[in-house]
Amino acid sequence: MQVEIEQQSCTFKPMLRHSELSLNKSLQVDYSKMNTKSIEKYIERQVNARGMKEAQEVIASKQAGSGHNWKNKVTRPITPKLSGHSKQIEIVSEEPEKQL
Repeated sequence: MQVEIEQQSCTFKPMLRHSELSLNKSLQVDYSKMNTKSIEKYIERQVNARGMKEAQEVIASKQAGSGHNWKNKVTRPITPKLSGHSKQIEIVSEEPEKQL
C-alpha cells in the first residue's frame, strides 16, 4: 500500500527519447578535427599484425607435432608389398658390372 502511494506521488518522469538523442549526438565523432594520417597508420599496423598472425598460424599448422591432422580413428596396419622389392633386386643384378 505504502509503495503504491509513493509511486503515485512521484513527479520524476524522465524523457527517454530526448536523452537517447542527446547521447547519440555526444557519441558522434568529428573526423575533420582528427589527425587522419595517424588513424590510417594505425589501421595499416592492425592489418599487418593480422596478416602476421595468420602466417604464424599457417606455419604452426604445418609444423610437425602440431596435432593439426590428428583424427580420432584407429590406425589400420598395411601389409608391405614385397613383390615390388624383389623386382628392384632383379633389375640391379641384370646391369653389367663396370670393370676398372
